[in-house]
Amino acid sequence: MNNWNELLKQSQQGNKNSYKKFLTEVQPFVKAVIYKRSENQSIIDDILQETLLAIHNALHTYDSTRSAKSWISVIAKNKTLDYLKSNQHKLSQAEDIADLKMESSNNDTNNYDLEKAMKQVSIKQQEIIVKMKIEGKTAKQTALELEMTESAVKTAAHRAYKLLKEFLEV
Repeated sequence: MNNWNELLKQSQQGNKNSYKKFLTEVQPFVKAVIYKRSENQSIIDDILQETLLAIHNALHTYDSTRSAKSWISVIAKNKTLDYLKSNQHKLSQAEDIADLKMESSNNDTNNYDLEKAMKQVSIKQQEIIVKMKIEGKTAKQTALELEMTESAVKTAAHRAYKLLKEFLEV
């Protein structure tokens, strides 16, 4: 990992051996980043391939004065979230909320608090929050997917937000 910066720099200069070594070394790290957001083994390899392709396509944008680990991590996080959004993976259990941690991953305490707070609301409310706040769907889209009325979704969301706010303010 310490020499990823150098391997990437050499790769930008056309050194194929450095590039091959970099890809081999970086895969376990990328898998770990993906695993933090989705423990679903069946999709980790798909996301890994998409991430490696994105790294390849963005190699020319890498700034060797910055951390390779951070650059790779951002790409892996974004590809994981893109994959999960585009494939409409249903999140139906409280543990699944941790799979799509908010981008505030620099502050593990906030993530832990959010995960604890999410356990205070019902599974249905968790699904609504994920669809509307993480996947960016409207109340109408969420209602259709969850086979609820739009009004019921809005009411459940409002109640869930209120509970989350109360829990997080304590």
